[in-house]
Amino acid sequence: MTEVMSMLTLEAARVNCGLNLVDAARLFGIHKDTLWRYEQDSTRVSREFMIKAKEVYQQPQGRIFFGKKSEFFRIRSPESIRRDDFNEFDSVTSKQFNC
Repeated sequence: MTEVMSMLTLEAARVNCGLNLVDAARLFGIHKDTLWRYEQDSTRVSREFMIKAKEVYQQPQGRIFFGKKSEFFRIRSPESIRRDDFNEFDSVTSKQFNC
């Protein structure tokens, strides 16, 4: 649980870098619609894409969540957060991420 609290979706990583879908897709060498689909469900992306995402979005290994976006938010929903996780959640959400 705590690990997911400090992770970003692909879309959040892109937005934190100030990139729109078209510009980010160009950096990956893929079509914007493909990137949009990956942002919704990245369960089947290649290892090469994962490595490139880490580099393009300048995030450390394991920081970007690869999976279904809906699952990410289900896991992070308030109902699934234990009381002990609130202090950690506050410290994670208050940080600024730069690319």
